[in-house]
Order: sequence, then structure tokens, then C-alpha cells
Amino acid sequence: KYVGVPYILGGELPTGLDCSGHTRLVFAEFGILLPHSVVAQSYDPRVRRIPRSEARPGDLVIMKNLSHEGIYAGSGMFYHAPRPGDRVKLAPIFTSQVFFIRLATN
Repeated sequence: KYVGVPYILGGELPTGLDCSGHTRLVFAEFGILLPHSVVAQSYDPRVRRIPRSEARPGDLVIMKNLSHEGIYAGSGMFYHAPRPGDRVKLAPIFTSQVFFIRLATN
């Protein structure tokens, strides 16, 4: 739904998104309120790390240095808001230096 939305640092609206604003907006549509920060989302008490082999679409993909994140789409792909001058897109996960988390919703 948000593919093509421009990257805007600090953005969390459909008119402009950064990576954590994108995940925040998508999860909010399902009634899950997340903080607007990769670090805060990574340490949210509702999340648990899962092995890559258990990852499924909708899980979060987070860079190990906590600099970036996206939403796993399956088959090594994720939706993310990459950088200034770019747009939200579906792309291959570009590094092996990631971990996956799943939110407990109940």
C-alpha cells in the first residue's frame, strides 16, 4: 500500500515515511501501536527474536546495528523506506547482518 511513498526523515504519514515510521504506520492499521524508533521497536516488551528460518511475512527485519528496519515479505525480501531521495519499496534484504522479531499481539 505504501510502496512509492517518499522517504522523509522522521516521517510517519502516508505522504512521507522513514523506516520506523513505515513500520509504525503499517502496524497501526492492524491496531498495534509501535514507537517511532528502530531501537524502541527492537526492545518493545511485546517482541521476541526469532530465527531466520522461522521468519514469515509481517515479521520485522532489523539491522544488527539498529540503523534500519523493514517488514519481511518472505523469500529474502522486505518492504522498507531506505534513505533520503528514495521511496518505500520491496527489495532484497541487502545484508546478512539482520535479526528478525515477531510481535505478540495478544
